[in-house]
Order: sequence, then structure tokens, then C-alpha cells
Amino acid sequence: MTDSLASVTRFPGPYRVQADAILDVADTGERPLLVLASDGSDYWCKDFENRGNRETPINEIVSIEVGKAIGAPVCDWAIVDPPADMAGTRMGQTIVPRLPMFGSKEVKNVLLPENGIEYITKDDNFQRIPKLVALWLLCNAEDIQIMYAASEDHSIYSLDQGYWFGSHEMGRHFRKFFNHLAVRFYQLSLAGYLQNIGKQQ
Repeated sequence: MTDSLASVTRFPGPYRVQADAILDVADTGERPLLVLASDGSDYWCKDFENRGNRETPINEIVSIEVGKAIGAPVCDWAIVDPPADMAGTRMGQTIVPRLPMFGSKEVKNVLLPENGIEYITKDDNFQRIPKLVALWLLCNAEDIQIMYAASEDHSIYSLDQGYWFGSHEMGRHFRKFFNHLAVRFYQLSLAGYLQNIGKQQ
């Protein structure tokens, strides 16, 4: 009977780092910690037992892995072990956890959008944005947040997917971003079409 069982698929373990120092605490609802890790990178970290929203780190991990699978612009992540000498201490309104945390690798020099989707023609955003929209649809994205890396010619990235998969927030964020995006892509496509027509005449 055991011969008919499917073989076990073994997945690689998650990338794991040690937090060497705590640099900051974000002034947001979940108050993630910004840490300097042993690999030299900074990570925004959420506790897996975080204040009644325990699903948010799991949502982050699943959405990032789905994003990687389809080539969407998501941030790298890691399991981050807190500094042993600071575990259980208070940083502002946040208590440093004793257990490992979810960490999203920080993108440096970011700009947050003021008017929905921006910088469509910058860098390779014309290819990145459709994959980002696909990720929103696949993961039932809510509370959509994006950012632009100023030092990477304003490349777009997804940010903070903790409330995706129908968790808590309303879907109005998706409609706002999608409607604005549809208009901008139409404008750019129309402009390109008219430009080509002008060249042919």
C-alpha cells in the first residue's frame, strides 16, 4: 500500500538571519521593528504573535512567494532572530519578541505615491506593473500599498501585504489603484498609437 503513495516534496528552508541591532520602530498600527541583520541588510520585522493580527506575517510570506513565482516586484524576506539581550524589552510601544520574526528586506530611498500609480514609464515599470496587478488579483489584495525606489530609477515595489487574502481591510484600495492604472495605461497606449500613425504619414 505504501508503494502507491506520492513522493514527498521537500522545500528549502527559509532564509534566516540574526538581528544585530534594532534601529527604529514604525509609527503604524502593527509597529514593526527596523533591524540591522547579520547579513548587513535592514529588515522591517513583524512578530508572529503580533497583537491579535497573527495572520499578517503569514499573508506577507505567501504573497511574496506568489509574487516571486510570477515575477512581480516584491521585497525579499527572511526569518529574523531577535537580539537575545533585547528580547522582552520595550522599544517605544513595541515589546521586542523572544521568538523569531518575519522580516521584509528594506528598500532604500523610497518614495510613497501621492496620486495612485506613478512613474509608469520609468525603469521597467511598464513590465513590472502588470505583474503587480496580477499579484493583486491572485491574492485578493486589500489595503494595497506601493513604493518607488528613487535610487533604482523609480522602480515600483509592493509594500506591506499583511491584510491581503480578504483579511480585514475593504477592497476600495484595489479599485482606486486599478482604475487609475487603467486610465494611465490607456493614455500611454493611445499616445504611442498616435505617435506611430504620425510616423507612417
